[in-house]
Amino acid sequence: MGTVYRATQNSLHRTVALKVLSPQLAHDPEFVELFLKEARAAAQLHHPNVVTIFDVGSAGNTHYFSMEVFDGGSVEQWLRREKRLPVDRALTMTRDAAKALEFAESKHILHRDVKPDDLMVTAQGVVKLADLGIAARRGEETTGRFGTPHFVAPECIKGASADHRSDLYSLGATLFRMLTGRTPFQGANVGEILDAVQRTEAPRLREIDPNIPEGSRRSSRNCYKRIRRSASRAGRRSSPRSTRSSTRWRPRRKLGFGSAWGRSWSREPEWVSS
Repeated sequence: MGTVYRATQNSLHRTVALKVLSPQLAHDPEFVELFLKEARAAAQLHHPNVVTIFDVGSAGNTHYFSMEVFDGGSVEQWLRREKRLPVDRALTMTRDAAKALEFAESKHILHRDVKPDDLMVTAQGVVKLADLGIAARRGEETTGRFGTPHFVAPECIKGASADHRSDLYSLGATLFRMLTGRTPFQGANVGEILDAVQRTEAPRLREIDPNIPEGSRRSSRNCYKRIRRSASRAGRRSSPRSTRSSTRWRPRRKLGFGSAWGRSWSREPEWVSS
């Protein structure tokens, strides 16, 4: 949707990341609104693990917003470079992302497209959640297909309403990728990948690498397997009783990377991407 540049904010003499909407999309009001929505959503989330937005604006048909610079790049760039990450590093990154999602949920915001490309790494190694372009408020109409095929939750593929469990599923698929160097579901094209997500079980981590600790395997499995089953059951049910049961559902077990949900679960210039 846009390109990110390293720039200097003259008024404060500081380096920022400047995201500019693609000129090909700048004349489309729908894309302009989606672009600005990303900045507004992030600006509502003041949290150490969410990207900080400094400014948003337009100059003619040029639409932009500025944010903090991430000298560590994205988790996706780490994976392209190293293929897979050490277990402790993967769990630390996942914990940071989990904290961001927990906070977003407390503000009734769903990310809806969690993936390695949206997890940015600071120079100190802290992971921050970015790219909230398709984020939505809880209770807002969220039907329709969205997300990235390798990481999207099954209920989103079906066009059902999403909730915080959909984000948690995507985080689990991201952790799977970090630990193994591959995504849980494979396919020759988008259609095959989406079909696999809906119809097959992801391979067990121990089948790919028996050296991955059991706690780490359980963390990933808890995210995408148990959440998928619960969301699928909720999508199939329509009676008042089953709706109440779905509403009461709460994952209480710690995910293994130091975070348990409380309340309701209670390009490439340098580092940049387009």
